[in-house]
Amino acid sequence: MNPTNGIRAAWRRTDLGGSLVRLAFFNSILLNGVLALASVLTARWHLLGPPQLTSGLSVVFLWLFRMRQGDDSWRPMLHALEVFHARLPIYQTVFFQDHDKFQYPLTSLLPLYGLQQWGMSNAGILTLMNILTWMAFWLTLVLTVRIFLLTAKRNGILNELKGPGAAAVAASAGLLVLFFYPETYSYALGQMQTLLALMFAGAFYLWLTEQFTFAGALFGLMCLIKPQYSLFLLWFALRKKFSALASAGIVIALGWFAAGMIFGWHDQFAYLTVLGYISKHGESYWLNESMNGLLNHLLLNGPILNWVPDAFAPYNSFVYMASTLFSVGLIAVALFYPIENKNRGGLVDLATMAITATIASPVAWHHHYAILLPIFGYLAGAMSNSRYKMHLAIAFVLISNSWSPLSLLAQVPGWNAVLSLRLFAALLLLYVLYRSVRAMHSREESLALEETLPELACHPV
Repeated sequence: MNPTNGIRAAWRRTDLGGSLVRLAFFNSILLNGVLALASVLTARWHLLGPPQLTSGLSVVFLWLFRMRQGDDSWRPMLHALEVFHARLPIYQTVFFQDHDKFQYPLTSLLPLYGLQQWGMSNAGILTLMNILTWMAFWLTLVLTVRIFLLTAKRNGILNELKGPGAAAVAASAGLLVLFFYPETYSYALGQMQTLLALMFAGAFYLWLTEQFTFAGALFGLMCLIKPQYSLFLLWFALRKKFSALASAGIVIALGWFAAGMIFGWHDQFAYLTVLGYISKHGESYWLNESMNGLLNHLLLNGPILNWVPDAFAPYNSFVYMASTLFSVGLIAVALFYPIENKNRGGLVDLATMAITATIASPVAWHHHYAILLPIFGYLAGAMSNSRYKMHLAIAFVLISNSWSPLSLLAQVPGWNAVLSLRLFAALLLLYVLYRSVRAMHSREESLALEETLPELACHPV
């Protein structure tokens, strides 16, 4: 038998290889190219407020491959350190007085503070952060492809593919990851989110390989940078993953103790005031794809196309109450959804919590969705034979691309809901996960019933 024919036969039986190649061509080349051209034209004709050259294609070639980066996270963090060295209250001065959007807890400053103590200048720190986040991007890509291949092999999907077939699958997966817009845009901005995406990819991979203690430690590091990830601590407790809970708790306790000793406990607790202010106001800028952002857009509550670096959206009681109830409901479902089978505390359950923690926040920028990358890698390998795989592909296409030309509709009430395509896609992804878990549970009950029926036939009542 010709080996090539064997590879083709295996490819047709799995359908995963062909699907990935087609999706890579459509999403990463064809659609991305069209969106890049549309982005350039809308900027050229000044149809958008500011020029928005934010397609995945343009970001990769203009920023990532040239190792260029902004200072979206690093500048306000260095500003906070300057205020600290001047012996002024950090949040009161930076956030409330200077109106600089330093929104991280003080634990996030520990690495930069350490570099300053070792004599590194601010310019040197910016250069180092550029290098580290550039490396983090590629490591996240490798981990995502690794998660996909490992999951696919565990499900018996790629076992028959060898040589050129396996290489084509890996290359297609890599291409899809490379042009995943939230991740590339995160690097281009100079965002801490690039490192967070790597931490989550690492934790997700460790969870896949059942190294829960080390995974918990990475989740602890994530909590030291963004407090919404603290929801994982409650999730660990409810899922009885006590080794992950312990390691995460130790990392968090050490980080908060170190920050308190260095920066002072008063500023540590002042961060709660910052969180309260952000949750009440949110952001109206079109890059905010949370329920808060959607409602602000629909009500035209604040500037949508123009970024305001020193102010948040005006307070609106309806937006605040509706978005808060939405978030609380979403979190409650993720924590207490009755998963009674082997998937409780598994990868699908973990992915559900991660997506929920992202979109339940009052501010969910495009780059915050970068943590969904390893989740897609896992689901591509685990759900290739699922009836929901088309839903999964649609969610990926909507999340992985920049839809900046749609901001032409920003000022049209109702139609400007399209600015939240990424939010709708994440909700679709949650729907797929919940339905899949329910289907798995029903299938297990059916198998158990089939095993019981012969016994009942042998022992009639």
